[in-house]
Amino acid sequence: MSDTLERRVEALEAELRELKTEVRAKKRPPDWTKTIGWAKDDPLYEEAMRLGRAYREKQRRDAGS
Repeated sequence: MSDTLERRVEALEAELRELKTEVRAKKRPPDWTKTIGWAKDDPLYEEAMRLGRAYREKQRRDAGS
């Protein structure tokens, strides 16, 4: 029993090492250029930007009072 268990654990450890190597090889730093234009012509994004702008403007006005 323990001989079989040892072999199974060794096989799992070998597979885990292989998977870790594959995952490490695939990791790349994020490419910010892929996000350019993702919200082009999106009315919800435009509305969010408008609301954010209005909020910042109100904060500036309130701070000046």
